[in-house]
Amino acid sequence: MQAYPQIIEYNEAVQHPETAFVDPELRQARTKENALGLPMVLSGGFALTYMLMGASRKIAVRCFHRQIPAVEQKYAAISRAFQSLKSPYFVGFEFLGRGIRLRQQLYPVIKMDWAEGDILGLWLERNHADGAALARARGEFAALAQYLEEQGISHGDIQNGNLIVSPRGIKLVDYDGVYVPGMPMGEGSESGHKHFQHPDRDARHYGPGIDRFSFIALDLSLAALIEDPSLFRRYREGGETILFRGNDFADPEHSEVFRVLAGMPKLSNAAQRFAAICKAPIEAVPTLQTFLATLDAPSTNTKAPLRPAPSRPRSAGYIGAHPVLSAADFATVMSHIGHRVELIGRIALVEGGGVKGGQRHGRPCLQVNFSGHRRNIVRLAIWSDAGDFPAALGQDWVGRWVSAVGLIGQPFITDAFLVPRTHIGITLDDPSQINFISAKQAEYRLAQPNGAPRAEEHQIVPSPGGLPGASNRPMPLQNHQIVAQMLADSRRTPMAAPVPRRVATTVPATSSPIPNRNITSRPRSSIPVSGRLPKPGIGSFLGRATGALLGAIVWSAVAIGMYALLRALGLVGGPFDVIGELGSIIAALFRAISAVIGGAGLSELAVVVPGPPGQQGLIFLVAALLRLSEIIALLAVIVAAVRIFSATHQALARGRP
Repeated sequence: MQAYPQIIEYNEAVQHPETAFVDPELRQARTKENALGLPMVLSGGFALTYMLMGASRKIAVRCFHRQIPAVEQKYAAISRAFQSLKSPYFVGFEFLGRGIRLRQQLYPVIKMDWAEGDILGLWLERNHADGAALARARGEFAALAQYLEEQGISHGDIQNGNLIVSPRGIKLVDYDGVYVPGMPMGEGSESGHKHFQHPDRDARHYGPGIDRFSFIALDLSLAALIEDPSLFRRYREGGETILFRGNDFADPEHSEVFRVLAGMPKLSNAAQRFAAICKAPIEAVPTLQTFLATLDAPSTNTKAPLRPAPSRPRSAGYIGAHPVLSAADFATVMSHIGHRVELIGRIALVEGGGVKGGQRHGRPCLQVNFSGHRRNIVRLAIWSDAGDFPAALGQDWVGRWVSAVGLIGQPFITDAFLVPRTHIGITLDDPSQINFISAKQAEYRLAQPNGAPRAEEHQIVPSPGGLPGASNRPMPLQNHQIVAQMLADSRRTPMAAPVPRRVATTVPATSSPIPNRNITSRPRSSIPVSGRLPKPGIGSFLGRATGALLGAIVWSAVAIGMYALLRALGLVGGPFDVIGELGSIIAALFRAISAVIGGAGLSELAVVVPGPPGQQGLIFLVAALLRLSEIIALLAVIVAAVRIFSATHQALARGRP
């Protein structure tokens, strides 16, 4: 059994393509990074996709984080089929069995041409009100469906994220679930996106024809948008679907979308027939061409399946396309690092846009925080490449419930005055990817077990084509266990974060979330914002200790300088005395507290920054500001000294820096 590296390990490796990759072109390429300095990554069911900028082209590198049975043989068969067809619907790719170097061994990657254009979800965001563009796209998708049928090929996961739309036509990406003639049927590795699949679809249906249902759902959705573009904003689920969701397919009789379409004269018959297809066995799903050809014939499959819903409609639990997590459950979110999830929470704070702090790392950023300013923060970060956000954006979001789908990225930790804060969440490209929902809807979606995945999520399957000698090796840590290991080590020494390493025991493919205390109890972060994990050893210790020492020196110089100015102005006398100054500050604070207790007015609280007796006006203001600066500098020196002492003590306790 072979387990693959996870996102934290891949992120570290691909930032150094010259040493990570074996392929000469990839070794010379540059990894595309996001605004935080981390590699830009897209997550699929089995692989993480990174963009590399080559000398003359963009390259997509897909790194596997889950195993696909006989992956090399499968991609070899797909490559032969695609090369023989030379179809514009597919992008060129190369399977590299010796692709990326990690854990002192080599793992396979897929090297692909980067498909230029917009994924269907983004394209619809921009064109859902353009009837002519929708009609053209509908025709192109119908042609694609017919082409795949004629060739006996199935993609296996037709959905918004795997369809690239450009002026040059449509392209399919992500070939992990592709079937081509000659492959064994019924041995699939995935069941596709739930918002585009028949409710009975599972891996056993792998074979020709498995895209039929998806193409009918896609065609009917586009036809509905042509009739009523407002439906897109109403049902798009942040770009995860067009109109339909998994629950609509499972129970069309009580589906709001089906009732809306049944009430549209031009689509009533199509909606009735598609509802019947949802309730029929998956083997009975017709081709899109057959479905469209029989719409004018009288329906015999069902009688009025779309009656008004009763007050207590029959319904299964929420059918999400991804594991559903509560943004209030920090530990569970941490346990899903590197996985695509649906995150649901109530907004506590919005920063950026028209609120405050709208720039991060030189780009407009909107930060949606679900937990205020706590130590463990779950948030959404929305980065803009198209200029500043509208001034009013986000101002009325606080207190509202939202759902967002995306990759749980690598956590980063900020540290201010010995109070570390762990940030984790999803990075989005556009505010439209946030789906506002009611509190009742949030409760309904969260009713399933925390992080409950689809049947095929997180499983590790044996691979006859796995890496040589890998079957007897222990399974490495998963993402959340790697982070827990880093944070546990940081409690012993805050200076050094260990490189993720393998352990001597086998770790299950799924495990319980790490408790919050494992995160909040460490004194300082070992995961930097840059994403490059610091290496352990004396060099890291000296670097951080030197930084703290330099800070102490700078602030000491500031304190002495302020005191010198006070003395030059004749406001204080005698040499600089740290103990005396601290005593003066503490005494002044106590006097201020006593004054407040005694009912003093604000004008009497100036004793905190005392000037010489009898001084008024400008000279008093100057003395007050200088003394305040001195107080801040002295406190900063104390903080730096505590940090140096704490770091040294823990390093010695561990036995080495």
